[in-house]
Amino acid sequence: MALVIILALALVGCGKKEVPATPWEWAQSLEEGDIKSVVFSCTGEYLAQFAEDNLRAELEGDEAINGAMQPVYTDVETELGDKQVEKFRTNLYRLEETNFTEYPEYASFESQFSFKITMKDGTEYYLSQSGSENGKLQMPYAEKVWAINSEKLDDFVVSVISDCVSEGADSSFATPSDMEVIEVTTGSDLETTQESFSTYGNLG
Repeated sequence: MALVIILALALVGCGKKEVPATPWEWAQSLEEGDIKSVVFSCTGEYLAQFAEDNLRAELEGDEAINGAMQPVYTDVETELGDKQVEKFRTNLYRLEETNFTEYPEYASFESQFSFKITMKDGTEYYLSQSGSENGKLQMPYAEKVWAINSEKLDDFVVSVISDCVSEGADSSFATPSDMEVIEVTTGSDLETTQESFSTYGNLG
């Protein structure tokens, strides 16, 4: 009878995963199906800044968008689809110890986006925007906070934010406080006409 009880306890112990001591060991332990869901949250302010930065990069100059009407974004909370979750898990699984740096300044930084990871056993983990120069993401783990530096993981985060930008723009637009007027000269050598117009435009 005692042997049966010991075997039963052993089987129960085998069925439960031991919690890894470090975040990289946790990441490398992730198997397909371990993650039940991932919810991404982001402030409207960050989405608007992200969209504006991308626009500036495309147009290669502040003059091109000064005075332009900018889309209004609201705060976003969205659950990732199965394919995104698996891609996220794969990027986490590939992380190594060298991708992590302990981040003691964590408490003074307020993140504008985060990923809530819910495991199939109900445990929750969080990855969020980092204020550390050692990585663009941070993760609280084992009573410490770690900055994560990974180009592939960063690219995944950018793709999620980009999807929110393309899908989450409000139909209304914010009006800039000052409208820049540009003087444009047209005409031939015989006759020159000056014309003023605003750079206001619908960027949606």
